[in-house]
Amino acid sequence: LIKLTGSAKNAINLTLDGREISVDKEGNFSETIALLSGYNIINIKAKDKFGHIDEKNYQIIKSSD
Repeated sequence: LIKLTGSAKNAINLTLDGREISVDKEGNFSETIALLSGYNIINIKAKDKFGHIDEKNYQIIKSSD
C-alpha cells in the first residue's frame, strides 16, 4: 500500500484511476492505494469549474519482496 497525497487547486472533480476521490476546500487530497508487483500506472484526472480537464499518469515499478 502507498499513500498518495497532493493538491489540485481549483478542481471541482478529481478522479484516481477512474474513481472519484474527495478534495478539501483548498484542493488537498489523500488516498491509499494498493500496488501490484511490477509495473503500475496511476491516473489522476482533475476537472475545474470551467470544464477544463488536466490528466496525469504516473508510472511506478514495485519490486517483489
